[in-house]
Amino acid sequence: MKTAIWRDRSDIFHQRVDLLKRNAFIGLFLVLGILGLFLEVRLAFWVTMGIPISFLGSFLFLPAANVSINMISLFAFIITLGMVVDDAIVIGESIYVHRQTHSDFIAAAISGADEVATPVIFSIFTSMTAFAPMFFVEGTMGKVFRILPSVVILVLLLSLFESLYILPAHLGHLPRARETGIRGWLYRLQQRFGRLVERFAENIYGPMVRWAVRNHWITWALGIFLLLIAVGFVRGGRISIMFFPKIESDWVVTTAMLPYGASPEDTEKIQTRVEQAVWAVVDEVTKGWRDQLCKGVFTGVRGRHKMRFIAFLVPTDQRDISATQFAQKWREKIGHLPGLKSLVFDSTAGGPRGGSPVDVQLAHKDTHVLEQAAEDLAAALGTYEGVTDIDDGFSEGKPQWNLTITPEARSLGLTAADLGRQMRSTFWGAEALRQQRGRDMIRVMVRLPKSERISEYDIETLLIRTPEGGKSRSSRPQKLTGARPAPASHGPTGGGSSM
Repeated sequence: MKTAIWRDRSDIFHQRVDLLKRNAFIGLFLVLGILGLFLEVRLAFWVTMGIPISFLGSFLFLPAANVSINMISLFAFIITLGMVVDDAIVIGESIYVHRQTHSDFIAAAISGADEVATPVIFSIFTSMTAFAPMFFVEGTMGKVFRILPSVVILVLLLSLFESLYILPAHLGHLPRARETGIRGWLYRLQQRFGRLVERFAENIYGPMVRWAVRNHWITWALGIFLLLIAVGFVRGGRISIMFFPKIESDWVVTTAMLPYGASPEDTEKIQTRVEQAVWAVVDEVTKGWRDQLCKGVFTGVRGRHKMRFIAFLVPTDQRDISATQFAQKWREKIGHLPGLKSLVFDSTAGGPRGGSPVDVQLAHKDTHVLEQAAEDLAAALGTYEGVTDIDDGFSEGKPQWNLTITPEARSLGLTAADLGRQMRSTFWGAEALRQQRGRDMIRVMVRLPKSERISEYDIETLLIRTPEGGKSRSSRPQKLTGARPAPASHGPTGGGSSM
């Protein structure tokens, strides 16, 4: 025996953590760089510190909210990255303006924070209100959805507290900027950029705002005009709409369906053909370096009639071929397999699905008519170029024999329970005794030899014992010792066609 990792879900978790860290570093750099360029480097530093302070502070309260570090909470942290420093930027800029006119920096910090505290508080509570309805989702999905608002609200509250109390305290105790040395040179450079922004606000932005306010009807008309253009782009098809977009996956799943009753040899033959095809694609793309594209292939066989193959690919940024292209090449390498009922490829990641691009539902009271209609529809759809993975939606049930008690058998005292019990004991086995062997319980089953229970003829010639102890046998099915077997039937499970 040996073990192998065939699906490591921690890879997805590490990718989500890397995405959060990468976005956090980018956000820190942008806030520090832009604020430091137009306001002051020290002010930008303390504003930027709001991001790690809010995130690390939330770790103190997440256990109380019954929230762990998982895929959903990491996604919530990524969402809050774009909102967590907005309040700190507004308050920091207000304090900076008051510092230009106050000699007492502590008083400037207090008055600057107090001036914008009300709109900042309302903006934070507006964002929290937008996520709050997720708390009221019921059921299993409610347990998942409530993680998002829990993380977002905690981070935003901590960010608000930090920007209203901690940030003004830091900025109020900052000394005046030096005007000599390297720090003085950076300060003078920053002041030049700041004056450029002020001139832009006074000479360009300010007059435009005043003109828009004075000519408010023109502003309204321009806004409606832009809205109509946006609606026209959407309705005209220039912007596609997809309810659940397909996401690039790191694995390709192939499901092969064989008819019920397929022999083990046929199943093994198709399994070998599909596995050889996937490695042929890998060798063709990588020129023999398989590890550069595929980690391995997992094959699962269920009941000899359904097989599932999963080709695990390396992450997207480490390969030159998409999962969709890999699935198409895999399909071409397999080609036509005789005796295969359906072969479906899936190269999209998990999550909500929008269903098949084309889906037709058929209904009829006669299952034979329904089966024929589904087969004809699937054949017609196959004539269209680009249509693949066609499934007629009709699955045959297992073959079965239906036995009924004849009046003659009932007159001998034979019941359906007697007949069923003797059939089960004959072909499945009757428990003769149980024997304890160590920690295991061994059951001894008695049944006919395998050579006498492998064909329909064995059912027709089976001896059935009557309650009085007699036996009877007949070679004609309708005379089967008081039991009438119906022809082998296949139970349909549905009708339709999709691909």
